[in-house]
Amino acid sequence: MIVIALFAAAGVAVGWWVDAAVAKLAREPFERPRQFEHDADNDSDSDSAPPEPPEPKPLPLALTSRAWMRRVAVVGVTAGLFAAAAARYDGHGIAPAVVAAYMALLVACAATDAISFRVPNAFTYPAILFALAVGMVAPGADRLSTLTGGLGLGFGFLVMAVLTRGGLGMGDVKMAAFAGFALGLLFGLVAMFVTALAGGAIALTLLVTRMRGRRDPIPYGPFIAIGVAYVLLAQGTSFLEL
Repeated sequence: MIVIALFAAAGVAVGWWVDAAVAKLAREPFERPRQFEHDADNDSDSDSAPPEPPEPKPLPLALTSRAWMRRVAVVGVTAGLFAAAAARYDGHGIAPAVVAAYMALLVACAATDAISFRVPNAFTYPAILFALAVGMVAPGADRLSTLTGGLGLGFGFLVMAVLTRGGLGMGDVKMAAFAGFALGLLFGLVAMFVTALAGGAIALTLLVTRMRGRRDPIPYGPFIAIGVAYVLLAQGTSFLEL
């Protein structure tokens, strides 16, 4: 119980940092000056005033009036997942810390995607490198499964991103690669199955309740995070099977 409590406390601290990073990176698309092109005729007409740049998109409520709700959710979920990692992996060396780090990265990716419909490289690249390194050097790691999992899931999501023409983004592709390296091929496939179930169920609920329309975008990163977190707590990782 002491270890679980310590991990929960660490999760609060890490969650606070994750929330700050999420708020900063989720804000960027709304504050970045958008490029616009002049009409060729206007460019050639020196008497015409240049067109005004478009108005920036308003910030989501999660970055303004409801920022405190976002912070509570991010910190609370991170602390809960840290405690769960400690409970499930207690007695397995540094495994609780590694899984807790995976959880923090999942929360960061999911929260940013839910707010701004993007999964920043600042989260995915370190996640991929960290999971790959652990899968290669950790005692008991299945290196072949780690490699095939990361490359296979990443390539599979890349194909789906191309076929759906924007239905999935490159951030989702990188999250899938991270999942494969962290879980290995078999567990990674299980995570993607859970992801599909969670995504389908939540998307259907949003459509039925009319919280989203058929053409409204729905971020997929949170569903990937749900699938990966479930497998991490229920089955294990690429270096340790529960």
